[in-house]
Amino acid sequence: MDILIYYGLRAIAGVIVFTLFEYCKVVVTTLQGDNTPKQKGKILPNPLKFVEPIGFLIYVFTGYGWSNPAETSPFMYKNRKVGNLLTYGSPIVLCIVLGKILALISGIIPNAVVVAFLVSLAKAFVSIGVFNIIPVYPMAGSWILRNFISPNSAMKYSQYEKIILMVLSFALIANYLVVPLNAIVSAILGL
Repeated sequence: MDILIYYGLRAIAGVIVFTLFEYCKVVVTTLQGDNTPKQKGKILPNPLKFVEPIGFLIYVFTGYGWSNPAETSPFMYKNRKVGNLLTYGSPIVLCIVLGKILALISGIIPNAVVVAFLVSLAKAFVSIGVFNIIPVYPMAGSWILRNFISPNSAMKYSQYEKIILMVLSFALIANYLVVPLNAIVSAILGL
């Protein structure tokens, strides 16, 4: 029964985090003049628009996964590189900061059920924030990387994205990445 509660809390936390992560991108890109999210029907924080089934299932079982990315158009930004960094870096920072805040709050709450949920949510925020630094599509890190490589390199890189994502998925499921990622998350949260 405890295992069902554990995975249930992780699933609920995942839906919340994936939705807020992608919605943060929507808000930041919209503030920069990009109306692509509105055109794609992703202007509201609707979990059904942002939760990607495979990434979500891998998240539920490993603690790391991905969401359905909010589409953006850097061509609308005044400065494409800065706009891209803001759009894709902001949700990573938001997740890590919110995770740390929730971990601190969980230390002063006397209710064990609330603490369990807050810790699960804190871990979800930080794990998704850390995982999105990895420069593999659909993670935010892949878009940040494109700011620092040539257009030709970006094109070559994009040809292998699906293969790299499959390898990354296997590495998660086989637990090769979970241990080092958990160490990073624990260090950030101080848990």
